[in-house]
Amino acid sequence: MLWGFSELFIGTWLHLLHIPMSGSILAAAGVWIILVGLKYIPGKARGSLLGMGVVCASVKFISLGMVPKPNIYISIMAEAFLAETGIFAGGRKPAGYMLAGALAMLWPPFSRAVATGVLLGGDYLEFIRRAGLEGSLLAAVLVIGAVHMVIGALAGLAAWRFRDER
Repeated sequence: MLWGFSELFIGTWLHLLHIPMSGSILAAAGVWIILVGLKYIPGKARGSLLGMGVVCASVKFISLGMVPKPNIYISIMAEAFLAETGIFAGGRKPAGYMLAGALAMLWPPFSRAVATGVLLGGDYLEFIRRAGLEGSLLAAVLVIGAVHMVIGALAGLAAWRFRDER
């Protein structure tokens, strides 16, 4: 539920303040939250991250007054699925957490490209211009993907290193 509430509160503020790439910031926070949550689930418990995705999407659905916004629910479930895939492939160890974060963070640029109906969304085109990568769209796509994966891997590592100080 924490992921769902972070989507509500942090997401609302990021969008109200027109913060660029707010979906990516929100995704990184969500990845960190679900991977920290995974540490408290004993055993292998496959599918736990998908379950967290369902809960998050449900909280978001109810909060929006049951207004259908498929892109939000698809994004939440895709990020959960990609994170689950990373844990499945890398295991419950630092490398697995980093892989889970890196894979989950590939969704925001991909969904942005699909949702806007063009190769890249406006935020990413601005990023390409500022980085001086206009000459090579492929290089720009690779840079954006790599930046997102690094952020996701760092979120995964931060989740792995999180210690409950109770």
